[in-house]
Amino acid sequence: MLAGLVEDFRPQATDRRLELSLVLPDYGLPILRADRARLAQVFNNLLANALIACAEGGRIELRAAVAPAGDRLDVLCVDDGVGIAPEERERIFERFYRLDSSRNRRSGGSGLGLAISRELVRLHGGSLTAEANPAGRGSLLRVSLPLSAPGGSA
Repeated sequence: MLAGLVEDFRPQATDRRLELSLVLPDYGLPILRADRARLAQVFNNLLANALIACAEGGRIELRAAVAPAGDRLDVLCVDDGVGIAPEERERIFERFYRLDSSRNRRSGGSGLGLAISRELVRLHGGSLTAEANPAGRGSLLRVSLPLSAPGGSA
């Protein structure tokens, strides 16, 4: 699913001279018992937001790996765009909240995408958080999903 989404966004990234990549572990990824369409909606939204945040020539990376404890799958959407101030990293998940209203009006953003995405991830027993890009400039959005179904019935 992730590879398909990255390929769907490749033409837009190429048009803006953005480097878009998918990084997967050599060991492969476990199969999640999840609603594929809803998770695709989440990752689609994260990639769309990253495209908006990055200036021409920027970089977006979608990374997936099993968390060190082995109980969760972490999917990170990392960009070197404008970033999110620490005081706004929780607010971006509020309905109708937009970081830069002029930028989002241009791109058609309503301020609902991240709120909906967080709720969809929560319904899968996971979490969606925003962090600073550890490489410096930009943002990191982390989707963390349990490797067993919510309630323990894998």
